[in-house]
Amino acid sequence: MKVTDMEQIVLQKQSEYLIYSRQESSDEGLDNSRQTQDDVLQEVRERYTSLYEKSVFPTSDKTILKESEIKQRIESAVSPHPNDTSEDIRCASCSDQTRVECVSRLKKAQHICLPGNYSKKNIKLLRKQVHLYKHHAIVTNVSYITETKVKMTIIHFHSGRDGLHIEETTDVYDLTYDEIYIVNYTATSINSPDTVIERAKRILSQNKKGKFGKYDAFSCNCEHFATWCVIGKEECFQTEEIMQKLKTAICSVFGNGSYIAKVLVKAINTSADEIASTLTSKINIPEFVLGGTVVLYLLYCIFKTVQYMSEHKDRTLCASCKGRKLQELWLEFGVFLGTSAVSYIVLNFLLPLMTTAVGVPFMFLVLLLSLALQLSVPTILNALRRPFSCEKKIVERISEVEVGDIISFPYYNFYHDMVVTEVHECAKNPSKGKLRCVHYGLPSLLGRRVVIEDYFDIDLQNTMYLLDMKHLKTYSQEKVVTRARKRLGERKWSALSNRSDHMCFWAKLDLRPMDVIKVCDSRTIRESKCKEVSTLIIDVHLMHEIEPGDVVNYKGTTGILVDMRSLDKDVGREFEMTLVVYDAFWYVRRRMYKVDLNKSGIVLSIYHKIHCHTKAIRVQRAKQKVDTYGIRWTTAGFIEDIIMLQT
Repeated sequence: MKVTDMEQIVLQKQSEYLIYSRQESSDEGLDNSRQTQDDVLQEVRERYTSLYEKSVFPTSDKTILKESEIKQRIESAVSPHPNDTSEDIRCASCSDQTRVECVSRLKKAQHICLPGNYSKKNIKLLRKQVHLYKHHAIVTNVSYITETKVKMTIIHFHSGRDGLHIEETTDVYDLTYDEIYIVNYTATSINSPDTVIERAKRILSQNKKGKFGKYDAFSCNCEHFATWCVIGKEECFQTEEIMQKLKTAICSVFGNGSYIAKVLVKAINTSADEIASTLTSKINIPEFVLGGTVVLYLLYCIFKTVQYMSEHKDRTLCASCKGRKLQELWLEFGVFLGTSAVSYIVLNFLLPLMTTAVGVPFMFLVLLLSLALQLSVPTILNALRRPFSCEKKIVERISEVEVGDIISFPYYNFYHDMVVTEVHECAKNPSKGKLRCVHYGLPSLLGRRVVIEDYFDIDLQNTMYLLDMKHLKTYSQEKVVTRARKRLGERKWSALSNRSDHMCFWAKLDLRPMDVIKVCDSRTIRESKCKEVSTLIIDVHLMHEIEPGDVVNYKGTTGILVDMRSLDKDVGREFEMTLVVYDAFWYVRRRMYKVDLNKSGIVLSIYHKIHCHTKAIRVQRAKQKVDTYGIRWTTAGFIEDIIMLQT
């Protein structure tokens, strides 16, 4: 849209007028409407052009603004008042937990969680701290002691002499022993830091009365308190998960379990023929119980569906989370129906051919398999979903798409994610154009999937989506395209771990750590009940993402990377690397590999830096062990002997 010099002056004055008038009316509660930018531009032209012609504005005020600056001012003018959150989406489900690797990441007003004091246990064999639940809190003050220690004041439910109540406590936390997680709210609107602290302290000042005055594990716990402070709505996903698993277990027991009861009744036929006959043939208890369970389960699913739809309408559940929850809900119901049907067939057609000694264990096995399958539904769905959570926006004009964006549109009749590398809009029709994209494609219907760059003729009569990733940390447009093109020719497609959406995720999102941890060799560490080492495995595609000192696994062999050399200049897809490995008979040796990342992958094991030597020291220690016999029985023990600090 071209803006003339006259319109620029008028728009400048009108934007100032609108900023004042709309904020005033919003404060008085008289105008909560939202106008689009085009509406305001039209209003300006119609109502205020004549003012310029009549020289209402002094000549000295006729400062020319750029169109982008004018639009930005008008956009801020017609936006809702900062205190008006009626249009905000307050979705607590749009959150994830990130483990703190550096104390500098801890800030005031953060929602944090820690393993519960009464449930955490360190399993030395796994080098992992396990826990039954997490304790949530709001941070009100942070004082950094060292690179690994922090003195932190939090408001949370705390156990005192007269029970659990909201209190403010100050403690020292050491990342060597204390696992601290930051709860990140991604695609949702949250309160400002000042508001979060104000809400927490308001509850604290109520002195065990009013809201959150009485602790309840299922309706008023620490997670309810923390989410209320941040988004204004009480949520507890821990209790929700427990109730979900309990529901699944009950349905399995009363569904498939009822058939086990029938088998057991049949087993005592010889001693109680009349009772058993009544139970098994006339009343048909298993079929009756199963039918009742199915009806109750169906009503439960309908109730939850209505609940999710209502929350979405009230803007407390985003569209993405609503779809995910509904998928899980009805897929679990489908799995329950399927396993129950299999159990019915087994009982009525196969079990009569078995003896009781075989039939009862067999039915117990069917029950356990059914329960395991239903409980694994969320895990399966998570593996099949995109590796990132974001909203999809329907594209109405080709000009809305930019280089570096991720789009989704039908490819062989299935919606498919791609990285846009070129955009060509049709001059005559804004809904048509040509896009060039990098994706995991099929050169032929029966061919092998490979990362390719294709041109696509686009007609927006067929729905195309643009993935909104503004809430995530992303690379620049040029960097996204460069990263995507570096994977051209790759043939490592996997249905669960390396699809086209995984490739887009890797190219778009910047997951590099923001902080560098400096670990002091001479540290004073307080006593702690737990000493854990956590390991995170990620898939590596480019040579530049690994460096000497890393723990890598290549084709089943795990070792310390001590040297690497590129074989394809700066592309990073082919290179030569040297690993120090724990070979047969506990002998430590060097092994050299030529790696082609288009055909095979490298798995990088990342250990929490607070427990490890620097990578330079790891390389030195690994080289010193070459051509010697190790003292550890396993490869994992050898790796930890090289990289772990002695505490």
